[in-house]
Amino acid sequence: MKKILIPLFLCLVFVNTESFAQVEFGIKTGVSLTSMSFDDKDYGSEHPDWNYYVGPVVKFALPIKCLDIEAGVLYDYKESHVEVFNASGGGYYNFYNIEQKQLLIPANLRLGFSLFKDNLGFYLFAGPQLGIVLEGKDIKKEDGNWSHNNFNLGANFGVGTTLFKHLELSLAFSADITKTGEVKTNNNKIAGKFGALQLNLGIYF
Repeated sequence: MKKILIPLFLCLVFVNTESFAQVEFGIKTGVSLTSMSFDDKDYGSEHPDWNYYVGPVVKFALPIKCLDIEAGVLYDYKESHVEVFNASGGGYYNFYNIEQKQLLIPANLRLGFSLFKDNLGFYLFAGPQLGIVLEGKDIKKEDGNWSHNNFNLGANFGVGTTLFKHLELSLAFSADITKTGEVKTNNNKIAGKFGALQLNLGIYF
C-alpha cells in the first residue's frame, strides 16, 4: 500500500506545483485619454482628458499554447469636460464636468508568442469589463441634469509587449457598451458613454 501511496502523493504534488506555476500575480497601472460621447451627436462635444487607473491583476495560462486569461480589479478614475448646446440660449454652451470613480473588472483573452528565451514577447488581447461605480458626480443644469449609472458593461482590446518575463507595456482602447449615465432634459433622455485610449504598464511577480 505504501509503495502505491507514495508515488501517488508525489504525483499530486507535482501536478499542483505545475498548476501553480501557470498562475502569475501582478500590478497594473496606466493613463487614459478619456472622452464622453452622446447618443445624440448634435447635443454636445467632448474634450478628452487624461485620467488614471491602478490595481492588482492575475494571469492564467490555458492548456492551449499561446493563450492566457488575464483578469484584474482596478481603481479607475475618469473625468471629461463636455460642452452642451443650449438651444434656448441662442447658441450659448453649458459645461458639464463629468467625473467618475469606479472599480473596473476586466477579463481578457490573450494570444501571444515570445522570443529570446521568453525575454521578449508580443500579444493581442480583448475581452469584456464590468464597471462598479463607487462615486459619480451628478450635475444639475437649467436645461438638463446629468446622472450616473451604478453599473456599466464595457469592452477593451489592444496590443502589448512583454520584457524580461515580468514587465509588460500595452496600448488599448476601452469603451462602455451600456450607458455610463444620461442627461435628462424637458424633452428627452440622452445617454452618454465613456471611451478611452489607454497606455498600460504591468509588473508580474
